Amino acid sequence: MNTPFRLIPLLILPLMLVSFLFGCTKTRKVIGAHKTEWKQDELIITYSCSAPPTEASVKNSAAENFNLIPNAEETLDLAQKNRIKVMLEHGRLSPNVAGDPVQLKELGEVIDRVKNHPALAGYYLFDEPKAAEIPELAKVVEFVRARDPKHYCFINMLPVYGVPGYAVPIEPGVDPSKTYMKFLKSYIETVKPDVLSYDFYAFHKNKNGEPEDIPGYFANLSLIREAARSAQIPFINIIQACAFDETFRVPTANELRWQVYTTLAYGGRGISYFLYWGPTKYGGIYQDGKPSKALLEPIVELNKELKTLSPILMSLDSKEVYNSESVSIGKSAVPAESPVQIETDGKYVLGLFSKRKNIDHFMVVNTDYRASLICKLKLQRPPNREKNVIAVQFAPQTNSWKDVTVNETGEFETQIAPGDGRLFRIE
Repeated sequence: MNTPFRLIPLLILPLMLVSFLFGCTKTRKVIGAHKTEWKQDELIITYSCSAPPTEASVKNSAAENFNLIPNAEETLDLAQKNRIKVMLEHGRLSPNVAGDPVQLKELGEVIDRVKNHPALAGYYLFDEPKAAEIPELAKVVEFVRARDPKHYCFINMLPVYGVPGYAVPIEPGVDPSKTYMKFLKSYIETVKPDVLSYDFYAFHKNKNGEPEDIPGYFANLSLIREAARSAQIPFINIIQACAFDETFRVPTANELRWQVYTTLAYGGRGISYFLYWGPTKYGGIYQDGKPSKALLEPIVELNKELKTLSPILMSLDSKEVYNSESVSIGKSAVPAESPVQIETDGKYVLGLFSKRKNIDHFMVVNTDYRASLICKLKLQRPPNREKNVIAVQFAPQTNSWKDVTVNETGEFETQIAPGDGRLFRIE
């Protein structure tokens, strides 16, 4: 998350192998299930780049509807008081301690002090490791797990455009998406993480200062989803909430919403905003200690929606994802056998979920963050069912379900604001 200038191979992204980039990826063999006792019970709502470890900053984060803060040991009691969790940051949580008995002993003492604290969620280890750093990280993770098997170790992975020529050399004739999946597979098999995290910052500016989105966002999201499902672990998306340097632009409220809801539709189990606390030149949520209303206000509202969606989405399994745009960049159209059909033109993602065996929930996201979408949907009646299928729509603003008017052929329309998403339950 801290290397925004990784724009190396943008030209190769559209050439990614289609078989890896379908939005409706299938689960393959398990490539490295986690080994700890930690189980996720709510959507993760957090940020990158921590605020000072003060009572005021912890209170602010709780009031802003975050449920997890990356911060120092002294915030644990404050977090418990404010009903928020802490992902511990500490100088000894580093791959550099792997071969140093003195530093490992000190790390063990840190773990022993905090592991039974009710506000502890996990341990923050590293951001965007290169392939060569993964074995040392695995040793540290193994050390932490031996002392505390009940909390996760957090490592954030590079995006697809950061790996070729940077973390994993591109092999002659090998598609970069294969290289990326090889990188993720090696990481998962070696570290056996409890959660897979990555970042992809799409909102940039061209040489003339005009808005420009770099390609590959959905491709990366598809690949991460595939790797996480294969390993049977959740994934979270570290999304852009800043203009880190002159190549970036600050996302609008619609673009923030677009990142959140596309992640949820693809089965993501959490959101982290990059960045929370930094200097004014980075253009983050807090700039030299002062909040940016243009970012903070929509994020507070999004976090509130995430909290209300959390118990529903955490009870569901992401089954399929379909995207209206080209399969060549990680997307696929809705097939005829899907129980939910979209019968209108436009830019959208359709995520299908199940609570039991059959598809019983779905989310539609308007992937045009500039214009509203009137989406016409059709619910297909199963062969063994006589009555038409009906649906209800969840309203996160009021934390309630509301009836949807479905006609005799199973069709209905819904208007979706730019970048927004709608969750439905099939009845």
